[in-house]
Amino acid sequence: MPALKILVAPNAFKSAATAFDIAEAIKKGLQKSKCQSRIVCKPIADGGDGTLPILVDALQGEIFKKEVSDPLGRKLMAPFGYIADKKLAIIEMADASGLRLLSGTEKNAMKASSVGTGELMKEAIDLGATHIILCIGGSATTDGGMGILTALGYKFLNSNGKELAGSGGALKHIAQVVEPKSLTGLHITVLCDVSNPLTGPLGAAAVYGPQKGASPEQVAQLDDGLAHWANLIRQHRGVDVTGVKGGGAAGGISAGLVGWMDAELKPGAEFILELLEMDKAIKETDVVITAEGSLDEQTAEGKGPFVLLEMAEKHRKPVVGLAGRIPREIPDSELRRFLALLPVGNQPESLETAMANTLINIERTAFNLGNVLALQQL
Repeated sequence: MPALKILVAPNAFKSAATAFDIAEAIKKGLQKSKCQSRIVCKPIADGGDGTLPILVDALQGEIFKKEVSDPLGRKLMAPFGYIADKKLAIIEMADASGLRLLSGTEKNAMKASSVGTGELMKEAIDLGATHIILCIGGSATTDGGMGILTALGYKFLNSNGKELAGSGGALKHIAQVVEPKSLTGLHITVLCDVSNPLTGPLGAAAVYGPQKGASPEQVAQLDDGLAHWANLIRQHRGVDVTGVKGGGAAGGISAGLVGWMDAELKPGAEFILELLEMDKAIKETDVVITAEGSLDEQTAEGKGPFVLLEMAEKHRKPVVGLAGRIPREIPDSELRRFLALLPVGNQPESLETAMANTLINIERTAFNLGNVLALQQL
């Protein structure tokens, strides 16, 4: 019987293992099994942590580092990807303006700024980038992108003519905007997988402000500031960003970049899988194996493994999902569309221990899966 063609396309296990490491562990397990197979590894991402190396690797680019400001203005080295022949830059906001850069006591939604992300964008533009893909997951800010824009040459002045630094608390004090003239020809794609509007009870401040350190009073102030931000955009650019689906993502950065810089918002997983030419890879395989730290009800809300599943279904290819966590009982829901969901744990253990053993557990599970797949080759 001919070798089974297997496409291995996992997402990262957040804080435990990269998508590359997961793919390699699955490959090792399959190769040790009795299954005769031809394995193609194509790790995936959906716009969250780990997207940068996936795209740079797939598009044969290079990773650069630049000293930038963190959310509170301290200096750090942050990476960005650049694909010279496409004049394309890839930036993960979390690397310069992420919540993970702050301790619990340092979270400050009023002061946190996205300026570091803007500094990465400016460096990419200076290299020659005309298209920037911005992954906005995990931000620490609620400044509507004001920090990014200041780094790109925008000036925001208060009623006394004093220039303001970008932050959530500064938004409501903007009285005058001076736009730069040197950003023509730049295209920005923002990868966004949430639908929250800019303001209101489901907006950036109300939903995400508390986890970024905002008190109830500060949530109200931030929401007012973002509403003022939207009014400024309407006055200067004639664009109403209050109705932009996903405009509240990353503290309003989506709306800010749409309004001031004509950015386009794209669903992260769909955009990335298209860039990775995943449809072609699926056509040429017999079975798809994907993985993520948790495969649950949220998976069906645009996560990478589910978008991969939808693509595979179009070609009638079965998909097996491996995960550190799956529901105790698979509900009668979208998850039933997977051929199988396999938990990788083998015994009761703490979360810390399970995360440390991720690659061992993945390899063992893939070995067992390979032996099951080998049954059809007997």
